[in-house]
Amino acid sequence: MPFLTQGPGGEQVPYGVNKTNWKYILIVVILAFLVGGGILFWIKTQEIPPVGLSEIERPEEIVIDETADLVPSEVEGWKTYRNEEYGFEIKYPGDIFTEKAVAEKTLPPSYTEEFSGLKLIHSIPIQHCGLSGLPEDCEPETQDITIGFFPIGKNFQDITTPIRNTLGNGYLKEIIVSGKIGTTFELGAEGEGVFYYLISLNQYKTLLITRSYINEKTVTIYQDAKDFIPIAEQEKLFNQMLSTFRFIEIDETADWKTYRFSVQKLKEIEGLTPEKQREVEKKNSRTKTGEL
Repeated sequence: MPFLTQGPGGEQVPYGVNKTNWKYILIVVILAFLVGGGILFWIKTQEIPPVGLSEIERPEEIVIDETADLVPSEVEGWKTYRNEEYGFEIKYPGDIFTEKAVAEKTLPPSYTEEFSGLKLIHSIPIQHCGLSGLPEDCEPETQDITIGFFPIGKNFQDITTPIRNTLGNGYLKEIIVSGKIGTTFELGAEGEGVFYYLISLNQYKTLLITRSYINEKTVTIYQDAKDFIPIAEQEKLFNQMLSTFRFIEIDETADWKTYRFSVQKLKEIEGLTPEKQREVEKKNSRTKTGEL
């Protein structure tokens, strides 16, 4: 390459004379370095960084701590709702709620099956009307918070699968209560709605807890109502109640009857009357002494 072997004045060096032009070589090296570096930088910027395990979104899990916000003085004197058939109990303030045994079609999405349970109701003497505003859709009192307990004799998955298929997986959140799996979701609009909590008790039993609420911002009159429980206080009260939730041991033989009998009764059951027993004993005695 002539330009690499030219002299300082540009003249061509005679053949066989080794006189290299280092200035041009240095320029070529620098240009190669810059071009190569630019190509490597472009390749790096186009690479997709690997996704680490910590970056993978996982389903949100809510753990209900039995001791969270539980102040003994605050729950002292509370009543206890205990269900020995399904093996659980929970405390609630009897001075705030009114108990009512109910049978309702309360389980979405179909609302076709009726389940018996207990409802805790807090109401104030202010008329409440539904979204339609029609007179037939109005009640003389407003139930600002209502909590229901509905034991259901069904498998947890059999209950939650139709709900999940209707609402979608992203609508339900997983929960754990005293080591039991469960799920929760909310349905509502316009500042009113219901929270649903489904807890698996065992393979054949599920507990449904509902919390109906009304936000005080829904209607101006609620904000000035003396006995209306604000939404923040409703949540705090419900969490306090959940903190008292306990599973209890179930004695499945508790209602069984006990039948007691003596050895003599056992022999009679086997068909040996007292007379036959004496004959057998006498025969056994002769056999032992060698008599026939």
